[in-house]
Amino acid sequence: MNWDTAIGIIESAPSHLAFKDKYRWLARNGEFRHPDLGGTDAGFRQLNDAYQRVSGMPPAAGSWKADADTLFGDPKVNKEALFQSKIKGLLEKEGAFVFNCHGGGMQRAGMPDIWVQHLKWDGWIELKTDRRKLESLQEVTIEKIRKRGGCAQVWRLRGNTVTFQVPESGIGIRDVMEILWPISGEGLLEAALEVERRMSL
Repeated sequence: MNWDTAIGIIESAPSHLAFKDKYRWLARNGEFRHPDLGGTDAGFRQLNDAYQRVSGMPPAAGSWKADADTLFGDPKVNKEALFQSKIKGLLEKEGAFVFNCHGGGMQRAGMPDIWVQHLKWDGWIELKTDRRKLESLQEVTIEKIRKRGGCAQVWRLRGNTVTFQVPESGIGIRDVMEILWPISGEGLLEAALEVERRMSL
């Protein structure tokens, strides 16, 4: 199921309902209701797929027509996962190789969220939304990468802007620049390059 279809299914519920309540309403009413309530297996499966997609599963790369204010404003939506999926899709659309670091038992703790490889820029990116703080281990890891000559940045979504940050010893997190959101993948790569240029001055 593509991203736009998933959004369309969830948004077909009454608009005053919260995200999770929309799912519950649709499971009891209309064409996507549960088979025990007169619906079809196929319809209910579609509803479940849509719910999984919108609640944080990565959408198809480059498919971002959904209303960001509606999604990011809903407390039930995993905003950081959605932001990460969106960034990944935009960068891949520009031809970048993007590798997700999911953490867990097989990976070192504190690693940034994604690795980006492109002819213009390559490096590590930690993605955050609004008030989510960088954990101390993440901050230390990003500093280590930078001290060894690598590129590592924090990209933070704040309302309709993306703030590019770099942790520095003794200073903490430094805001380097800010760009308006939404932006293309090319614009993100250019911004990442500009951050490195400013940090080298």
